[in-house]
This record gives sequence, structure tokens and C-alpha cells, in this order.
Amino acid sequence: MRAVELLSVCIFSFLILINVASLSLSGWLIPLAVLIGCLPLLSLGLLLDGFLHALVLFTCCGVLFANQCHKWAHMKVPPKFARILQRFHLILRTEEHRLHHRSPYNTHFCTASGWLNRPFNRLLK
Repeated sequence: MRAVELLSVCIFSFLILINVASLSLSGWLIPLAVLIGCLPLLSLGLLLDGFLHALVLFTCCGVLFANQCHKWAHMKVPPKFARILQRFHLILRTEEHRLHHRSPYNTHFCTASGWLNRPFNRLLK
């Protein structure tokens, strides 16, 4: 019964976030598939506690967050809370990500916050 309840919560949360926060469906598919794929392990008690459970959960959350930040960086008018986060440089700003899409296409590869763009740009030159 625990796996069914977890699946229900995942699907319900997924639908709410898609509708409320205009999240990207394509950015959710792989992490959601991984989480659903882990349900049999969870029901067997193999992922209930410990490092592996945390690793899967936080990796999926990180992928979701990075994909969503990247989507907002491409939007002309992102949601208000995303614009606030962009203004304070907490997530990737549109102006900074635009540099990645300019010739010679060899800079600004960070898709979540852009914080590592400067060090990576130096490293890649």
C-alpha cells in the first residue's frame, strides 16, 4: 500500500506543479520515470532508508530544478517568482543564458544558476 500512496502523491504533486507554476512537462519525464521505477524497490524496503534513497531523490530534484531554471531562462516573460529569483541571481537569468546561444557557442553552459559560468568559461579557453 505504501508504494501506491507514494505514486499518488507524486502524480498529484506533478499535476499541481504543472498547472500552478507552468513547469515544463519534458523536464519532468525522466526524473518522474526514475522515481516511479524505484517504487518496487521502495515497496520491498530496499530504498526506505539510507544513502541510495537520498541519492535518487536529490538527483531527481536537482534535474527537475535545472530543467525548470533553463526553461525560465528561455521565456520572454517567466512567472513572477522566477523573475524575482533571476533578479537576485539565484537562478539563471535570460540575459546571461542568451550568451550561450551566440556564436561561437562555446561559453555559458550552466543551466540552473549560471554561478559557474565564469570559472568554466576560463577553464574552457
